[in-house]
Order: sequence, then structure tokens, then C-alpha cells
Amino acid sequence: MLMLRQLALLNSSDASYVFDGQPPDLEKQELAKRYLKRADATEDLQEAME
Repeated sequence: MLMLRQLALLNSSDASYVFDGQPPDLEKQELAKRYLKRADATEDLQEAME
């Protein structure tokens, strides 16, 4: 469904995706939470493998 919407946008107008600069503060917080979850999961995996 999303792909169809993107194709419709591309055919009807000039769509562009710009990822430039620093992420917003809210996104920075979310990325930090994901990083901590990943680090905790990696530690748990290492403990389980021992």
C-alpha cells in the first residue's frame, strides 16, 4: 500500500526525501533508548552463551 502511494506521488509530482543534518531531540532520545536496549540484549546473550 505504501509503495502504491509513493508511486502515485512520484508520478504526480516531484517527491524528494531529504535526510540532512542532526535528528530532532525526540528522535535522539528514541535512538538512545534503542541503543541501550540493544546493549542490554547483547549482554544478556553473552551471559546466556557462557
